[in-house]
Amino acid sequence: MEKPGTSKKALFMGLAVGVMVFAACGGAVAYAFLQVTNEVGEGKAAMTAVLRGIADRDYARAYGHFSEELKAETSLEQFRQLMAQQQSAYTGFSGLKTEAWDIEVATGAKSRMNYAATVRYTDGTEATMEAILRREGGAWKVRAFQLNR
Repeated sequence: MEKPGTSKKALFMGLAVGVMVFAACGGAVAYAFLQVTNEVGEGKAAMTAVLRGIADRDYARAYGHFSEELKAETSLEQFRQLMAQQQSAYTGFSGLKTEAWDIEVATGAKSRMNYAATVRYTDGTEATMEAILRREGGAWKVRAFQLNR
């Protein structure tokens, strides 16, 4: 005699629900991972554009990736003068390798990304770089950066 609630149909339904819950949780984790990966990729792209602009002496292009806060502190002309003095640190820039990052999402405020990377140069040398980026108008903008070569 079969006990109440132990039929094969009930067992199958329980397993099906369990699989669906597991799949939904896995999907949510995968979505979150892909979203964060996309955010970091966008931050890296912003920093790459800044460093490429400086290396190419296209300071206006680099400046276009600055946050409103940084632009309020530093004019394009001030940035040009500063980068002209430090041009050798950027010459030969070939790319970035992400080393570390973290993202702080604040409700009602601009999200912040702390980003660290190895900077690679065409002559095979490397440097380190740290940056702070802010989310503005749907894009990551550079708030501050420091290159150590």
